[in-house]
Amino acid sequence: NPKFGLTYRKNNYTVYGSYAVGNREPNRDDFERDASQPLPKHETLHDLETGITKTSAKYNWNLNFYYMRYFNQLVLTGRINDVGGPARANVPNSFRMGIELQGTYKLHKKLQVEGNLTWSRNRILNYTDYTPEYNASFVLIGQREQNYRSTPMSFSPDWVGSMSVHYQPFGKHNVSLITKGVSDQFMDNTGNA
Repeated sequence: NPKFGLTYRKNNYTVYGSYAVGNREPNRDDFERDASQPLPKHETLHDLETGITKTSAKYNWNLNFYYMRYFNQLVLTGRINDVGGPARANVPNSFRMGIELQGTYKLHKKLQVEGNLTWSRNRILNYTDYTPEYNASFVLIGQREQNYRSTPMSFSPDWVGSMSVHYQPFGKHNVSLITKGVSDQFMDNTGNA
């Protein structure tokens, strides 16, 4: 899992970039599968990140861009294995790409505002979804197959953000007001509402 990065600092600015390769083995339950399905393979991730940070006595901010390319990523497919559990399968090509912005501003020595916002595009390329079909007695009679060229990843929203206000009335005591927002996300890889 090699990693490589460069950082350059001048005045109150920091510019950085990194490239990393990561590999991950399947979980044990990925091997508890329907014998007709292929054995799971390990995932490989290529992660490229670059960004800039500005710091000062009153505020700081960071802007980060990332591109994560996966090969053989294990994802939930909607398929049910032969013991009734949810099955994951390798998808040959998928990616996560986005921009993250975060910042902090001190309004007063006891009052601080923080926030972050992330836009991300998370896609699986050439994906096959399996939907179980049951008869009126709830007996599994088969699974319907649907192919997608580019589809959103499950549990991966396009937008995530938060904002918080922190007040320190005395000593090390802190009172915070925190709000978070998440855009639509899907429970499977079809993008179906």
